Amino acid sequence: MDETEGYELTIEQQADIDAVVIGTDDDAETFDADVAREAGADEEAIADYAIILADAGWTIHGDYTAEAAGEVASKAVTACTGVTQYNGYFFPIGFQWALNSCDTDTFIAALKVIVAGGGATAAVALLTKIGAPVAAVAAAVGGLAALGVAVTELCKTASPQNAIYLNSGGTVPPSCWGQ
Repeated sequence: MDETEGYELTIEQQADIDAVVIGTDDDAETFDADVAREAGADEEAIADYAIILADAGWTIHGDYTAEAAGEVASKAVTACTGVTQYNGYFFPIGFQWALNSCDTDTFIAALKVIVAGGGATAAVALLTKIGAPVAAVAAAVGGLAALGVAVTELCKTASPQNAIYLNSGGTVPPSCWGQ
């Protein structure tokens, strides 16, 4: 698929997201890999999700294999500029996340994996780790995938910090802009 076009999650990608959400407790900042597996998540989805959340200090229960992780979760983070935080829900734009330069790069890499037909759980974990309710993230990630790689990269380019704001889940189409 052309990266300039929007994207709709596949049935398998959505199923993996739904399964990892079942294994996630936002309030306790815990993820249970075994619960996600029983709910139908594949091993790469579980590993991507667990690695990103563990890196953010979350407690991971159950077994997962780090070697099963895709390229997004395995990416090293270097010096970052900008702010990463969940800003809340704003009508009409919906949920809003601020992503620093490193998280912006990781999110763009996650979008590329999604549009290539790969897993979507790394994108969900990235936005969940910064404090957004996992159910809100799961609902919004399809819209963010529809925003597309090219538009998201344009927003990054518009920022002197290479950092972005992402908006999805409101009454208007998903959007982004530079920090």
